[in-house]
Amino acid sequence: MKCLRTLLSLNLEDRVPNEKFLQLCGQPKIEEIMCRNRLRLFGHANSMESAQNGASETIHYVTPNPYESNNGHGISGSDQATTTKIIQNIFCVLLVPLPLGLLRNDRSTLTTNEWTLLSNFLHLYDEQNHSIRIQYSLNELSSLPPKLRSKPLQLMKLLRELYTNVGPLIEHTPDFYTLHVHVRQILIKQNLFITGLMGALFACREINIFQNMTAINVSNLFFGFQFMIECRQNIARYDPNGNLIKILIFILAYSSNCSVVKYHNQVDISFMSSSINLVHIQNLYVTILWKYLVYLYGFKEAVLRFTQLVKNVVDLIDLFNRRPSNDIRDHMIDMVVTETERKLVIGD
Repeated sequence: MKCLRTLLSLNLEDRVPNEKFLQLCGQPKIEEIMCRNRLRLFGHANSMESAQNGASETIHYVTPNPYESNNGHGISGSDQATTTKIIQNIFCVLLVPLPLGLLRNDRSTLTTNEWTLLSNFLHLYDEQNHSIRIQYSLNELSSLPPKLRSKPLQLMKLLRELYTNVGPLIEHTPDFYTLHVHVRQILIKQNLFITGLMGALFACREINIFQNMTAINVSNLFFGFQFMIECRQNIARYDPNGNLIKILIFILAYSSNCSVVKYHNQVDISFMSSSINLVHIQNLYVTILWKYLVYLYGFKEAVLRFTQLVKNVVDLIDLFNRRPSNDIRDHMIDMVVTETERKLVIGD
């Protein structure tokens, strides 16, 4: 009735602004109408927070179909233009740039120290340029005449590049020097083979080394044709996310069960009682990998990927222990292990 009385009191020639007219009629302002339309047009069960005056207000709203009017005949062209403009205004308001701090809105369960350690893992691995050094050694070997490529000295250079990446990785982790000297020694002897092979196969995948005929010939000479076929099949099952393999290499380096244990009656095992710190390191590294998987892929996918990583290691251990006998190759690997042990343990 107030609206009707207001209309009757106005002359036909009077020009009244829209805002004044709405005020006289007791209707809401244009801004309030726009806000209400935004709520109707955007989302069906969303919420919008307003932080005015330090208070947080959550508004739930339901959106009708914008292409149906009250009379069921649809909306006109002018209404569609208005609707489009309103939606554009909504996007202008809601598209807020993300903060520069990468961890400010982080929802992972990784602590700050765990994030730091994870970042150090990836940085240490990339800093070694393992793939680049292998590619360089392979190019150098390919440049030699065919008769010289099979010389033990040349093969030793390539094999050293494949296996010596593990030593610097362990050396630059502060946890290594918290262990007893005998624990370090046993880690190098037992884990260097599998850890080095895992890193070598991963590097081969990164540089697509099996497309190089020189690499294929040298690999067949070292390990045999059938063994290399199984290695390529193992590489094909590696996770496509290379960062997971890099973290796994650090876990294997500190693993107490990374190879088939062979009893030696001349080895004193009493020092293993001082290896309690090794268990703490293992738990920490595996926990970081698991939390990182959940952060990236969610729980179900993390379970599948973690299981596949474990299977890759088990398959590699089984494959390594079924390798064909080769005295020259085994002697070269023993020399690499001895050099690494002397550098990291005896020379400390």
